[in-house]
Amino acid sequence: MERRALNRALAALALGASRRRTPADILKGAWPNDRTAEAVLKAATSPLTTGNFPGTTRTPSLQNIAPQSAALKLFELGLALDLTGVATVKVPRVDAPPVGVFVGEGKPAPALQLLTGASSIGPPRKFCC
Repeated sequence: MERRALNRALAALALGASRRRTPADILKGAWPNDRTAEAVLKAATSPLTTGNFPGTTRTPSLQNIAPQSAALKLFELGLALDLTGVATVKVPRVDAPPVGVFVGEGKPAPALQLLTGASSIGPPRKFCC
């Protein structure tokens, strides 16, 4: 990438903010043949945050395609979370499965207690090296 193209793209961004015009219009007006600066200008985007993350909605597409499918029945039995306006959700989990024990013939099975916990599912984070 040329330094000149980068400088032109930065100048178009600064002038666009001060003159209330789009940086692309300023770049085309001042340097109409600089395709590299145009590519640099198009590459600049603001980072995605939890505030401007696009929302999603559940659509009943599987229900319309195969209303009697086993997968649809399994999905209806699963845990459905509404995350509208929520950044973090705690989802219950079983920490350690119970150890199987031998039960003699005609004997009562022992009552087992499951160890449970909660996993936090929250805003995406970046890990650095």
